[in-house]
Amino acid sequence: MRPFDDPHAPRAIMVLPWGKPPLSLNVRKHHHAHATDVRAVRGLTALNAQQGGLHMMGWERYGRLSVRLHYLPRDKRRRDTDNLVATLKAVCDGLVDAGLAPDDTPAYMSKPEPIIHPAVKGLAPLMWLELATVPPGNYQLAGGLNSEPNSA
Repeated sequence: MRPFDDPHAPRAIMVLPWGKPPLSLNVRKHHHAHATDVRAVRGLTALNAQQGGLHMMGWERYGRLSVRLHYLPRDKRRRDTDNLVATLKAVCDGLVDAGLAPDDTPAYMSKPEPIIHPAVKGLAPLMWLELATVPPGNYQLAGGLNSEPNSA
């Protein structure tokens, strides 16, 4: 059995403390203010991951860590998933700080496109991470390209 097919491979849902993305590619701030916000997101993510025991689940034994950001907005306005990337980047750095992966490069972490769920009347806005493992190496890139170097 391959490690990533193992039903005991770690999987987790980590609820984030924000009802809307704390960082966006569309917000223009002074670089010091932006750095303060990134530090806060990164630090809170690391703290929540450690307090939840996620750093002790042995992710590295099963391949690369896959981190997918989910967002349930408060209303039905149109939103662009690209704007969630700023938050995803800081969150992934926080997971590295917590010890879930040695780095957030593709060799250790996969970051699929975030998902924006349709708003549901009566539900509070919510953000969460879906954490799982993916096979190491030999993963498909966009356009069907393979990540393995040519053996010729």
